[in-house]
Amino acid sequence: MKTKNKKQKAKIFSGFFYAIKTVSKIDKFFVFQKAIYAVLSAINSFTFPYIIKVAVEKIETNRPLEELIREVFIYSLIAFAINVFFKILDPIFWYKGDRIASILKHQKSLRTLEMDYELLERPETQDASEKASQNIGNWRGPLGIINRGFNSLQYVISFLIASTIVLLVNHWLIIAIFILAIFKAFLENNNQRREKAEFYDQTPPLWRKINYTYSITTNMTIGKDLRVYNMDKAISEVREDSVNEFKNLANKNFKRRIFFYSLIRVLTVLDAVLLYGFMIYEVLYNGMPIANFTFMISSVFTLSSSLHNIIYFNADILRVSLETQDYRKFMEMDYIRENETEDIDFETVEVEFQNVYYSYYLQEGYALEDVSFKLNKNEKLALVGYNGAGKTTLVKLLSGLYHPTKGRILINGVDIENINRDSLQKIISPVFQDSMIYAFEVAENVGMQISEKVDYEQVEDILKLVELDKKINSLPLKVKTTITRELDETGIELSGGEAQKLALARSIYKNAPLFILDEPTSALDPLSESHMYNNFNKIINNNSAIFISHRLSSTKFCDRIIFLADGKVKEIGTHQELINIDGEYKKLFNTQADYYKTEETNEN
Repeated sequence: MKTKNKKQKAKIFSGFFYAIKTVSKIDKFFVFQKAIYAVLSAINSFTFPYIIKVAVEKIETNRPLEELIREVFIYSLIAFAINVFFKILDPIFWYKGDRIASILKHQKSLRTLEMDYELLERPETQDASEKASQNIGNWRGPLGIINRGFNSLQYVISFLIASTIVLLVNHWLIIAIFILAIFKAFLENNNQRREKAEFYDQTPPLWRKINYTYSITTNMTIGKDLRVYNMDKAISEVREDSVNEFKNLANKNFKRRIFFYSLIRVLTVLDAVLLYGFMIYEVLYNGMPIANFTFMISSVFTLSSSLHNIIYFNADILRVSLETQDYRKFMEMDYIRENETEDIDFETVEVEFQNVYYSYYLQEGYALEDVSFKLNKNEKLALVGYNGAGKTTLVKLLSGLYHPTKGRILINGVDIENINRDSLQKIISPVFQDSMIYAFEVAENVGMQISEKVDYEQVEDILKLVELDKKINSLPLKVKTTITRELDETGIELSGGEAQKLALARSIYKNAPLFILDEPTSALDPLSESHMYNNFNKIINNNSAIFISHRLSSTKFCDRIIFLADGKVKEIGTHQELINIDGEYKKLFNTQADYYKTEETNEN
């Protein structure tokens, strides 16, 4: 038990110093101001009772009125100055607290963006992220442990002063109070530990469900599907189940808190009865002066209330220290694969997969199995296959989002695991299957930078290349038009094909030596798709490229084709070579060709 308590104290102190270090980087005066505030608050609780004691004492001893007025005025002026100081600092602390909390949230968001994508997809990482988000606020996590810590310091100082005063009267009184305090502290700490384990640690998965169901109901991109397919009922059921489960946990937690707090309140009343009863006894039977009685009554009250608050904040500090640990755990999680980067030629890119395997987290088998191939410099390589063949997984591996379970991926002879993120990002220009359009200007969506850093002339040239110029130029603000109405009520909505063209324009603007195009024409009409293929070499600009498509007729312009099935490379060659070997590629190609012929016949 002693060892456990020592560990808890060590964690509290460790969390407190971590919080001070973290918050001081944001506001170097905040902690110092909190310390001064705590000390003055403790002293201030005795100023007015002491003024009353002085006044009564002067009256009891028949001191001159001028002396009474002078001393009371001096002490009152000091008390007034301290209280004005508090009135000034209180709103400042609220402002600073909100500012620090917002910066902590921003830092947490930046850490999330820096996190290894493969790790971020794991449920336990998402739960840790949710906990970190919940533990940011004036009374939660790092900021909470500072606020609670200095509040506790204030009451500790008040308690020590009051205890010294009471101790001068009777030391057995202090012993009795401490015994009750220890028992209350035990109850409160036990309640906080159970609340953390049985409530706060259980709610992040529920909040993920609740937040997700809320976010998809407000997401305009999928709003059509929700309405047409009446998905709102299913979403409501999931949300209702999650909310009900959360309510059940909250209800159990509420009942437990009521029980513990009621018991602690009963003990607090016993404290008060003991203290006040003793003071009355001293006046009636031991002749305590009225001046001392008034000051002692206040000191007894301060002693009782300070002790209660110390117990309360002690348990609360345990809670916020655990929250700080959760926040710190996420912020210090080993989530960045940062290795020394060897020299790489960024002008041209050559890629080689060497016996690459990949298995998804907590899933049996391999999504990719013993994949080996080479993409030569300036070569266009098509990656084809049925759904679930592993094409998108391969793209994520090459983009550095996933990491091979076994085998190696070499870029210009350098293992991709030895290339840091910044260097890898300079190498690739991807168009992902689910590329997002952001609620910013068209030009910012293409340049992926703030408007001041975007080359507008280049943006306009690229929009012509992807045949999106007519649409954009027809708008009043042209390339400065905001996309979606989430941030701007005058924003525009793009069709699926237009959004895909914009994503392609983004990739061209970056103009990295390696293009990765995952189904870049799936939302385009046949005419737009045909034009895009005719402009393909202009778009790729003679760089290396990996092109993924379900439409095999679109792969003829590529230098070579890789046919994937069940996560394995089945066939490699040019279009004609694969047709000649009469394999799986030819069967799939003929199936699609027959489909298009039948479609044309039906249309005629």
